[in-house]
Amino acid sequence: MVQHATTTDIVYAKSRVLLVDQYDHVLLLLTRHDVDSYPSRWLTTGGHLEVGEDHPTAAIRELFEETGLVIENPGPPIWSHDFVAERAPGVWASHHEVWYSVRTERFDLDTSNWTPEELVDIIDQRWWSLGELEKTTDPVEPENLARILRGQLSAC
Repeated sequence: MVQHATTTDIVYAKSRVLLVDQYDHVLLLLTRHDVDSYPSRWLTTGGHLEVGEDHPTAAIRELFEETGLVIENPGPPIWSHDFVAERAPGVWASHHEVWYSVRTERFDLDTSNWTPEELVDIIDQRWWSLGELEKTTDPVEPENLARILRGQLSAC
């Protein structure tokens, strides 16, 4: 039997922030999601744009909501990424991500602004070195995150 996937006409716009500390480590969050359709994976801070938001504004908001860090400007985009992903079993959607790089002193995350979903979904947080990121066998999203970080570190 052939199963057909459903593709939505919606493009999910997201902003992502590569948050790098003074030791050149990047902050990643381990997200759980639905283990049947999405395995747990490490990813940067960020998320969907809200109605009327542009990418820089969403990056600022998401960074505050997920870490407590307040910034005025995420700077210019460092990368954009278009892909199709399974949002639910058999339901595929297009995504457009715009990435920013923000430097900060290392800090402890303030989780008081997490949504009820994030309180369940985010199960760990960690500052990763480039070497750790290159060697890990844990799922990391996107798969080329180490290359993106390496490019940003060499640009500094």
